[in-house]
Amino acid sequence: MSLQLRPAISALCTLALVACATASPGAAGDPSVDLSATEPPRWNGVITGVRDSGIHGAADLTVGQQPRETRVLVSIAGAPANSALAWFVLTGPCSESGSVFGPASAYGTLVARADGHAESLATLPLAPPAQPAAGRLHVAVLRSAADPTSVVACGELALQTR
Repeated sequence: MSLQLRPAISALCTLALVACATASPGAAGDPSVDLSATEPPRWNGVITGVRDSGIHGAADLTVGQQPRETRVLVSIAGAPANSALAWFVLTGPCSESGSVFGPASAYGTLVARADGHAESLATLPLAPPAQPAAGRLHVAVLRSAADPTSVVACGELALQTR
């Protein structure tokens, strides 16, 4: 390459960089475009003990792998060692006993290890609700699936915001 072409090539490269930096609306640097809108919604909540149970944890509700699928992950600590606890996502706030969100058979059991920690994942065959307000859905952890009044921990789900 001749030394006389270098300034011309350098100028063309500079123009190309300027053109890319000032691209049309919708570019990554454009503050009027919300790129996070393409991310699937996520709801989460903090689970706290009821009646001094000492159980606490977290819940995360997301869009599943398939269309019209919801995944809910619950993680708790402070459960009695080696205990088996039922859990469900219910409609309404923790202060109310709402209906089960999705089929009750889709929810597994939280089986606490010796250290009192347990996790469970439910895959529900329905789409997540459209932007639920805090308190419209909650996770209830029960001492027994047979007794819906045996709630030992609860956490309301809210849409995660940035």
